[in-house]
Amino acid sequence: MNLLAQANIVVIKIGASFIMDSKKSMVNHVWVDSLVDDVIELIRLGKRPVIVSSGTVAFGAYNLGLNCLKLKIQEKQIASIVGQHEMIEVYKNSFKRHNIKIAQGLVTVEDIEVRKRFLTMKTTLEFLLNNSVVPIINTNDLLTSSEIRFGDNDRLSARIAQVVNADLLVMFSLVDGLYAKDPLLYPNSNFINEVRGITQDIENMAQDSRARTGGMSAKITAAKIALNNKCNVIFTNGRYNNPIKRIVDGERCTSFIVDDKSSTQKYKIG
Repeated sequence: MNLLAQANIVVIKIGASFIMDSKKSMVNHVWVDSLVDDVIELIRLGKRPVIVSSGTVAFGAYNLGLNCLKLKIQEKQIASIVGQHEMIEVYKNSFKRHNIKIAQGLVTVEDIEVRKRFLTMKTTLEFLLNNSVVPIINTNDLLTSSEIRFGDNDRLSARIAQVVNADLLVMFSLVDGLYAKDPLLYPNSNFINEVRGITQDIENMAQDSRARTGGMSAKITAAKIALNNKCNVIFTNGRYNNPIKRIVDGERCTSFIVDDKSSTQKYKIG
């Protein structure tokens, strides 16, 4: 099933490690430009993309001369606030090559859970999408630190998909998708290419380990939220340039499909 071809509104979750190389303390402009080129192609095909991006902590830590890997919660909060402007400038300059405008949106969990705020956000995002403006969403770390501590932006991306009634949530990982076991510890582990309904077996497959497979548990939690709101999900490897085009070209990924209750097989091994 070609989930990307069928989708109208597509939410794309981007992790910090893809846009900022914290070890080299530099922005991965080549990757960002390739991702933006992919997003422009989605727009050309009539789709409406929304980006949920991490990275502000890494940008801010670099700006402040701090070690991104050793920050305490409050230091991460400060770094994130400092890094917001720099991260959005990277996206702005990349989209500017295509004469496409972006809009920065900073939200908290309360903005989504309080109905009045939810409806205001929904109306605003719909207006942006209807006027060919690409929203770039992140948490508002001036007001909250809970997302920094507990779930980065994985769950946020699923909730934003809920707000905009997205058809598809694309989440980039450090691995190709979901494996039966951590592929860094078990190289011959079976790859799961399709999931219909997240069972306890699926959640067990995603348990994070010392090898850190891209925070798969958090992504499974996000996928559950998205599926419950009738939004399909794709996990794929984001370490390569043009990561969305790679999905189109048939590169390996795991598809989480809204269950129509007609299938007894909950997942397929690929």
